Amino acid sequence: YMSLARQFVAKVNAAQPNVTASLFSDEDDDMLFTEIYECPDAASYDALEDSYDEDIRAIISKIAGCVDGRQHVAVLTKRA
Repeated sequence: YMSLARQFVAKVNAAQPNVTASLFSDEDDDMLFTEIYECPDAASYDALEDSYDEDIRAIISKIAGCVDGRQHVAVLTKRA
C-alpha cells in the first residue's frame, strides 16, 4: 500500500504542478486514509481528475483494493 501511495502522490504532483497532493492515514487504522489536495483555486481542483493519465487511474484502482475507506472529503479555502 505505501508504495502505491507514494507513486500516486508523485504522479499527481507531477501531473498538476500547481497542485500539491498528500495522503494521511488514521493513527488508529493505517488502512483508513485522508487525501489532501492543496490547490490555488477551485478550478484547479475540479480539473484534477481530468488530468489523470492511465497510470494514475491504475494506481487508484490498486489502492482501492487495499484500503478500508476514506475518512473525510471536504473542500477548504486557505485564508492565511
